[in-house]
Amino acid sequence: MDDKFKNDNNQDEIELPESYRTALLASSLTTIADLIGTISVIQSIEETKLSLQQDAEDQQNLDATIENMQSQINQLIDSNNQLVQQVAELTEWMEAVQRKIDQLNL
Repeated sequence: MDDKFKNDNNQDEIELPESYRTALLASSLTTIADLIGTISVIQSIEETKLSLQQDAEDQQNLDATIENMQSQINQLIDSNNQLVQQVAELTEWMEAVQRKIDQLNL
């Protein structure tokens, strides 16, 4: 008795065509597939967030390294300028000594 109600031992049962059951199964499987797809998207978003956080940390480390290197470069430039000044002073001193020597040899 398809698509009919039957009353047997005070239990109500509805018999449905097999196509209804197949449609219900297909709908359930589609819902499960959608759930799996949603979970996959959520996981991808989380992985992207982690990747962006790691990139930001890497960039901060790189910025700190570059700042440190710039500081070292500035120190080297200052040291070089001091050495250039000292060489100029020594050159002037040597020229003055040479002039005195030349005056004594006259």
